[in-house]
Amino acid sequence: MATASSSLAANTATAAAVAVLRKDLLVEFRTRFALAAIGMFALTTLVAVSFAVGLGAAVSVQAALLWVVLYFAALSGLTRGFVAEEDGRTADALRLAASGTAVYWGKFAFNLLLLAALSVLLLPGFVIFMGAEVKSPGLMAASLAAGCFGLTAALTFTAALVAQARSRGALGAVVSFPLVAPLLKLSIDSTQAAMMGDAAGWGPVVTVAALGGIVTIVAVLLFDSVWTA
Repeated sequence: MATASSSLAANTATAAAVAVLRKDLLVEFRTRFALAAIGMFALTTLVAVSFAVGLGAAVSVQAALLWVVLYFAALSGLTRGFVAEEDGRTADALRLAASGTAVYWGKFAFNLLLLAALSVLLLPGFVIFMGAEVKSPGLMAASLAAGCFGLTAALTFTAALVAQARSRGALGAVVSFPLVAPLLKLSIDSTQAAMMGDAAGWGPVVTVAALGGIVTIVAVLLFDSVWTA
């Protein structure tokens, strides 16, 4: 009986998370605001950086700039999910319709898809504008996947923390940076290794994935109290 109840609760939470994801996807398909906003931000920043740095920059500089662009683009777009709920006055309805855990997973899935799409669109432009060479495409893909996972876990959680604050942009960057800083450092290391064809870059990829998993678990455990506060 207890097993059946647990299974029913899990199915209900999963259905609620899928419903939140579907809602956000429908809104995005209608408005195309989030992807357009972060895409234009990333493209503008990339072009400006390429003009300043030029072709043939050091590999370490190229790797760092890629993740700086990704981080600030993600910060400008991924945090809007909860802000839009508060501004549209739909947050209370969402609290009544789904548990905090379901809301987190739905927003997490949407943000992860959004950041993955940005990465796929940004990487070719980065290679062209920066004159970058990727000697290990598999490692580069793994580095981007692990880094995007970690960024999504951290930014989705911190977005809920600051959604009701007035100075959301500045506060979001301050709150998220302690969580994001080690993820960025390791992602830069693995990306640099991918450009150089160094197999040692797999170590940072595994560490980033593990850190992202830890952040996700902590976020799930704390999200109910944050979301309903």
